[in-house]
Amino acid sequence: MSYKPEQSPKIFAEVIAKDFIRIPQRGESCGEIMYNAVTEAYQKSKLPVVIVGSNFPLLATDTFTEAFAGLKERDIVIGPSVDGSYYLLGMKKPEESLFYFKDWRKQSILEKTIKAASQHNLKIHFLPEAAEINTFKELLRLRFELIGKNIDSNYLKNTRKIIDELFIY
Repeated sequence: MSYKPEQSPKIFAEVIAKDFIRIPQRGESCGEIMYNAVTEAYQKSKLPVVIVGSNFPLLATDTFTEAFAGLKERDIVIGPSVDGSYYLLGMKKPEESLFYFKDWRKQSILEKTIKAASQHNLKIHFLPEAAEINTFKELLRLRFELIGKNIDSNYLKNTRKIIDELFIY
């Protein structure tokens, strides 16, 4: 778990599993922050590392199971987002070439990542495409999806609570 600001670990200690590695965010660019997090997590664990965006609350545990299974056969795993970026990037070991792009516009980041992987002969396992939550319209979609599902009341309990509070008129 990479977090910011550095004073945040106490907050996350209550909601994040104890076996998650907690790492303060370091770096200027998005790529530098992610690369530093991946590198530090790998140095601490010597295990494959998966990073995921926080704006994908509906990712199922099966997604992570598939990601780590994919890393047994491939060098990296990519979960493409519908906007041209990715929601998940996993790797057996840190791959600096996947993080240092001059332009981090979402529309091209997935394409750039795939190209960088190809140039370094990295084999890719792709996960199913997913939609992220960045706009009010996407938040509405998430709300209706959560309302429409007959799911355990503990599933995304805090997310559901915050969304419900936002929609109180």
